Amino acid sequence: MPFKEINGINIYYEIHGEGEPVIFGNGIFSNTLGWVNQLPVFSKEFQVILYDMRGQGQSDKPEGQYS
Repeated sequence: MPFKEINGINIYYEIHGEGEPVIFGNGIFSNTLGWVNQLPVFSKEFQVILYDMRGQGQSDKPEGQYS
C-alpha cells in the first residue's frame, strides 16, 4: 500500500492508468473505495490518482478530537 509522508503524516494514495493526471478526492466520511465504479472507466484514458484525506480511510488520523 503506497503512502506519502507529508509533515510527519502518512497519506494513503493509489495511482491507476496512464495519460493526463486526474485527481479524485473523497468527501467527508468517505475514502478511495468511493471511486470503485468510476475507476475502470477513467483509468482507460487518464492517470487516476486517488487519495484518502487526513483522518479518513487508510491515512493517519489526528491525535485527539476533531470535527
